[in-house]
Amino acid sequence: MSWIRPKVESEEDIDRYFNECKGRARFLIDESLGMRVTTALRDKGWNVKDVSEVGLNGHSDEDVFAHAKSEGQILLTHDSDFLDDKRYPMGRNPGVIVLPGADGSVSALSRALGYIYPHYPGFYKETKVSISKDGTTIIKHLTEAGITINKFRIPEHGNDLQMWVDENV
Repeated sequence: MSWIRPKVESEEDIDRYFNECKGRARFLIDESLGMRVTTALRDKGWNVKDVSEVGLNGHSDEDVFAHAKSEGQILLTHDSDFLDDKRYPMGRNPGVIVLPGADGSVSALSRALGYIYPHYPGFYKETKVSISKDGTTIIKHLTEAGITINKFRIPEHGNDLQMWVDENV
């Protein structure tokens, strides 16, 4: 097993994907992240709503998950409980991105979303993304063939994206 550098498009292509993703993706910001993240992503041009704006402050995780699904929104959260497939099944998943603790940069998050999009154009559907503090990103995606799991290192700047491959596969 090792890290490899997958085919990465030019910086212009990445910027195009990034802008395309910004135009299509819609997010629901969980209360674990708060209005600061909502405001920052909105200022960067992302389509976001905070749970407080839709009347879900203090509601259960199940209510937040159901609202995101019904509205076609990707749920952004610090709450790793949303990665539990028994409680939140992949087939009913609106798209979940679990972020590391509050020390993460909104700019890095925004850039990571732009990197994810070229590899998973519909990443917001039936996909769970977990971004760790070191930038390692695990993407679990439901396909017709089953669940695929991919692991990336997504840089904050530049295009030196790396993908983890299992050489035994």
